[in-house]
Amino acid sequence: MPHSEATYFSGTSYSSAPPSDGIKVCQVNGCHKKRCYGRLQGQKLYSQFCFDHTCERTVSIEDGYHCKMARERGAKYCIEHMTCAARGCREKGYYDGVAFPWFCPSHRCTKAGCKSGIHDLLQKRCPSHVECAAAGCVSPPHADADSSYCKQHTCKVDACPNQARQHNNRCAEHPLARPPSAGRCFCGTRKLHPSHAFCLNHGCRLPGCAGERFEAGGTLCVVHKCTFDTCFAPITRPDDPNSIFCAAHACRVVGCVYSRKNPSFYCGNHRDQSPAREKTDTCPAGSCANRGADGKGSLCAAHACSVKQCGLMARYEGGGFCGEKHACIREGCRHGRLSVHYGGGEEGEMDLCLKHDRERERERGKRMATGTEDVARERDEWRVRYQNLRADFEALQGRGNRMMQATVEDSEDSGLW
Repeated sequence: MPHSEATYFSGTSYSSAPPSDGIKVCQVNGCHKKRCYGRLQGQKLYSQFCFDHTCERTVSIEDGYHCKMARERGAKYCIEHMTCAARGCREKGYYDGVAFPWFCPSHRCTKAGCKSGIHDLLQKRCPSHVECAAAGCVSPPHADADSSYCKQHTCKVDACPNQARQHNNRCAEHPLARPPSAGRCFCGTRKLHPSHAFCLNHGCRLPGCAGERFEAGGTLCVVHKCTFDTCFAPITRPDDPNSIFCAAHACRVVGCVYSRKNPSFYCGNHRDQSPAREKTDTCPAGSCANRGADGKGSLCAAHACSVKQCGLMARYEGGGFCGEKHACIREGCRHGRLSVHYGGGEEGEMDLCLKHDRERERERGKRMATGTEDVARERDEWRVRYQNLRADFEALQGRGNRMMQATVEDSEDSGLW
């Protein structure tokens, strides 16, 4: 029979019937009070001690119901039940309404409301709360945010325990705030496209995307950047809503929304489904089976950026340059930026290939020529406005002088001067 957490002690030091063992007084040396009892299921269950010395921890009826150790006068429990239940820990506590066994803060599960012992000192969670609540994720929960999800799946807003959305690092309650410009950029820098709302420095660099660049860094928007912490590389399949990781962090199973578990190419869900002898030297791009360029799991020649030591994936199938740093930003262009061949340059000035840079310069020259004519016309208009305003001012000034002269003459005629 399970023990009871409730204790029903008699409120007096005397009982109407003697204990079965014939000993009537408390077993604590020097105490002469009668032994107390608890009433349960119609029977009296005697303690070895009086009311003041009986520990309130109870066990099963078969084991005697009462604790076999005495408590100190004024305490709630005996010395054994005032100690953390973790092995080797002697931390003391006071368990007012707390379930047994009791664990000190160092050995108690960090999940809010849970009083169970931790699984290990690193995760700080009990077995029931040791894994992320996200489907298929076996990572430990994010203890700092007191969340049921791991750090990767927890909203990045401080102290928020909610699950982050797929294409965002935040939950539905904390979407990324728009800048004061109400979704548009007014810094004066050239736009990637006339229809885009953001300029080269504030817009997503993925060809065809008009979104705002991720505020924490990188050159992509939150939809097209890898959702892995501190990674700003592009996702592997921009047209796939389930693609949320870059080639270095995505599970090799197409359509999987979880990250790989290094050094494997697969997430925790698909690690057991991987081939018996996983080819760790193959290209990690999508379902590519080619051998990596260095034979150590790097991108193959068909998927790697042409710039040595870059390590990012080429924008288009068949090789070329990565869209993140080295490819011409014009959509459909496979050539490298001027910065690849010549180096240096201000951001936004070396982001096109030679062909498209020349086209840009020709367009800029046309705009400057048109702008010069506009400036001259505007200058003439302001000159005319100035002349008209000056003429109006002189007319008002003359009228004021005449009115003042008339006032003086009237005063002289009346003898006031």
